[in-house]
Amino acid sequence: MTSLRDGDRGRFLEDIGVAASTLWRAPALLLAAVLVEVGIPDVLNLIWRPGKGLGGFFSAVVSLIVLAGFVGTERLWFKRLWAGDSLSLRQAAQVTRVYVGRYVRLGLMATIATLMPFSLAAGLVLRMVDPRPSRAAFGMFILAFAYVWVVIGDVLATFMTPALAFSTASARRAWAIGWQLVRREWPASAPYVVFPPLAFVIGTRLIVSSGQHWVGYALGPVATVVALVVKGATARFYLRLDIPAEAGAEPLCQAG
Repeated sequence: MTSLRDGDRGRFLEDIGVAASTLWRAPALLLAAVLVEVGIPDVLNLIWRPGKGLGGFFSAVVSLIVLAGFVGTERLWFKRLWAGDSLSLRQAAQVTRVYVGRYVRLGLMATIATLMPFSLAAGLVLRMVDPRPSRAAFGMFILAFAYVWVVIGDVLATFMTPALAFSTASARRAWAIGWQLVRREWPASAPYVVFPPLAFVIGTRLIVSSGQHWVGYALGPVATVVALVVKGATARFYLRLDIPAEAGAEPLCQAG
C-alpha cells in the first residue's frame, strides 16, 4: 500500500478540478446521478408523500435501495472514465444491482456501530437543554440529530465507500480499510474526510420535508453536482494509494 502522507499533500483542489473536468467531458455520469439521486426520490415524493401510509414507506424503500447500489456505481464510473473507458446506462444498471447488497450491509454495520452511542449522547444533550420539550421542539431536535448523525457517518465512511467499490466485496473489510486510511494518511486525507458529500444531498431532502418543496427541488441538482465532484476527488485520492483488489471486488458487466 502506498502512503501519500509525505509526497502528496495539497492535491485536494487538483482532484476536485480533475473530477469536475471529467464530468464536463462525459456528462452521462452527471445526468445519471441527478436522475437517481434527485429525480427518482422527487418523483416518488410527489406521488407518495412521506407519512402517507404504505405509499410513503414504499417511496423511501425504493429510493434507498437504488441509492445504495449507485454509491459504488459512481466511483466505478469515474475510474472507467479515467482509464479511457466508460459505462453505458445498461452497464451502470448492472453494476448498481451488484453493489446494492454490499452497500446495504455496510450501512447496517455503520448503523449498529454508531446509532446507540449517538442516541444516548443526543438524549443526554436534550435532557440538559430542555428536559420537557414541546412536540414541535422535540421534532426539530430529532431532525437535527438525524442530520448530524448522517454527516458524522458520511465522514467516517469517506474511504469505506471507494474501498467497497474497488478493493473488496466485504463490508467488514471495507470498514477496516477505511478506518486505516483515515488514520494513516492524515493530514493528506483531511480535506476529503471533512468535506462530506452526502451532507449536501441530505440537506436538500430536509428542505423538501420541511415544506419548502420547490426550493429543495431547485437545490437538489446543485447539491448532487457538488457532491459528485467531491466523490470523484475522493475516488482519485483512493486510487493513487494503489490498494490491492480482491478477486471479484469490481463487478463484471456485459458489453453494450
